[in-house]
Formats: sequence, structure tokens, C-alpha cells
Amino acid sequence: MNYRLKKSAAPFEAADGPRAGQRFEPGAEYTEIPAGDAAKFEKVRVPTPKKTAEKPVEKRPLQNEPQGGNK
Repeated sequence: MNYRLKKSAAPFEAADGPRAGQRFEPGAEYTEIPAGDAAKFEKVRVPTPKKTAEKPVEKRPLQNEPQGGNK
């Protein structure tokens, strides 16, 4: 199950336990949370898919069309 820090909760850094030193930000999803701070989080039923950076579309110069008829 995933968890998200509630929007009303301020960002914080875990002080002790296995998550000590980890920073938690509102809106981000976590698979593990500090047990003592569980009330600051809400359960996320369906994890938000991670956004992948879209590759920029390669722009190719237009090919010059053959010019017909030499005068």
C-alpha cells in the first residue's frame, strides 16, 4: 500500500527509526512511513503512475524539393 503526506501536514524529516533522515513532502507517495507519524499520512488506494519524461520530438529539416527545368 502507498501513503501520501496529507496536504495539511507540514514537510518533515524523520528523526528516528529505519526512516531516520528521510524527508517527507506533501503530495509525494511513499511505500513505507514512520510508525510514530502515521497520523500525518493518508492511504492511497491506487498508486499514481510515475511520470516519465517525454522525449522531445526530433525536428528534421524539410528536404529541398528538386527544382525542375534549367533555363
